[in-house]
Amino acid sequence: MSENCTPIQLHEFSGVIKDVSDEQLQLLEKKINTSIEKLQESNQIMLALANGDTKGANGCLQSTDKSQLRETDDTFAQPTGKDSLLYMQTVKENRNVIINLKARLLVLNRELQRRGLIPAEESDEHAKQNSQEASSLEQSNQHKEGENSIFL
Repeated sequence: MSENCTPIQLHEFSGVIKDVSDEQLQLLEKKINTSIEKLQESNQIMLALANGDTKGANGCLQSTDKSQLRETDDTFAQPTGKDSLLYMQTVKENRNVIINLKARLLVLNRELQRRGLIPAEESDEHAKQNSQEASSLEQSNQHKEGENSIFL
């Protein structure tokens, strides 16, 4: 496996999915949505921990699918300052990944629409929602960068 494995660019992704079967496209859409949900759940937990809210983080764990968790006592210890900084950095990275995944969903939805697998209205609604969420995440990242610079 390559050490420097990077995701393909959005324009490359757009070209590649044109050669994928309808079933594979729909499966890919489901996988991307699942990835986004998992990243958002992780971010909720890490944000709670970064703010010293172990009860909130444990509460987030209660709402996740327990079958996905390893054998643990399902509780978090109070994080240190270094832990909190790492959590915030990871949340920022996750937000960037979410933005990228939402952009891929937009491209994927356009392809599904082109193939007639989803109505244009549904695709347009997905595009609008994903665009708004991506914009919100970008603004949040910029805001958090200012806050986190205090700790560096």
